[in-house]
Amino acid sequence: MREPSVGIASCVRCGTCCERGGPVLHVEDMGILRDHHAIFRHLVTIRAGEPVFNPVTNRVERAEREMVKVKGRGGSWCCSFYRREDSSCTIYDFRFLECRLLKCWDPSDLMRVMGRGTIRRSDVLNEGDPIRSVIALHDEECPLSELSALVVRAFVEDEDGTARRRLSDLIRRDSALRSYALNDLGVESAFELFLFGRTVRDIVSDAGLVFGTGRRDSVRQGRRGPDKAGAVDKGERMC
Repeated sequence: MREPSVGIASCVRCGTCCERGGPVLHVEDMGILRDHHAIFRHLVTIRAGEPVFNPVTNRVERAEREMVKVKGRGGSWCCSFYRREDSSCTIYDFRFLECRLLKCWDPSDLMRVMGRGTIRRSDVLNEGDPIRSVIALHDEECPLSELSALVVRAFVEDEDGTARRRLSDLIRRDSALRSYALNDLGVESAFELFLFGRTVRDIVSDAGLVFGTGRRDSVRQGRRGPDKAGAVDKGERMC
């Protein structure tokens, strides 16, 4: 865990915490969703097996469980409810549990809830919603449990191209199911990150592998290499 802020005893509204990423949601936050202070378009799902930054160990690690968190904006992980103009929260009176507990000068309260009582997509979606079956199929067809190992193999020991072909296959399956949900079922594009999480293409790209879109799809190595979790630290906060 990063060292507590020195010389600070109360929030000075510097925005650093909010800029680093939105909170992971807990069962205590369900009321905020029910009252529509935050909706699907504000959320992103971190799928089990996805490489994320763990602030406790200060390393990129694979997520042990599915989590739902507030998504970023403008290509960054800056909390979508953070307003830079005056360093304020647009839903401050209805802010999430982790935001209420977060004190950079004393993270002990936040540490006590990290990884406990977090919610999943199934906790939020209505029973009988047909999108549930599409999500289940997506999780089955595009598992992230093998992704980190495949990325490492693609860099260091993939002489026959097996790992890269499997990565290309995962990317194609992921893209096809998202396209089906958006184009055939009419799901709003703003809900995509909550329903399916980040694309496999983007996760692989973070690790330094670039997906080609020519006649024969392929994955080629970029300039960066992966760490042991199969990812490059993008600063995403996992709580």
